[in-house]
Amino acid sequence: MKPIAPLLLALAMTACTGEPAPVPAQPPGESAPINAARSTIGGITMEARLIDTASLSPAMAARYGIRQADDRWLLLITLRDAEGNGVPADSIRIEARAGGLTEAPAPVALRTISVDGLTDLVGSVQATPPATVRVEIDAVRDGARAQMRFSRDLPKP
Repeated sequence: MKPIAPLLLALAMTACTGEPAPVPAQPPGESAPINAARSTIGGITMEARLIDTASLSPAMAARYGIRQADDRWLLLITLRDAEGNGVPADSIRIEARAGGLTEAPAPVALRTISVDGLTDLVGSVQATPPATVRVEIDAVRDGARAQMRFSRDLPKP
């Protein structure tokens, strides 16, 4: 019994140091705003993300033509072919809507931007965190239709 006593004493002293054990970082969950929602239509992959405009550099916000504010989120829709190349935005018709859990989603005005030879669509969504935002995207290409429906939990700043 005597060899166990020092072990118990050591365990008790370790438990009383008051320092919490390190907690490993958790990857963003499926609902993290920056995580992309994906859909494919006629060989084109669409990805949609909500990005906090306050996290954008002023130069990037100006490049995208986005007003930065705590309640503004950038809806970024990228269009890429199977090899990851950009495709013309006019090759697909896209409509987007966004809103909270209790109100009907409102149309999001999308405009085309070109950055480094790639064409994307951007729009502005208003939401004050913490909140959950629902996004609906409808796409049509050569008679084919695709829909993306997702929600994102916006964290409190």
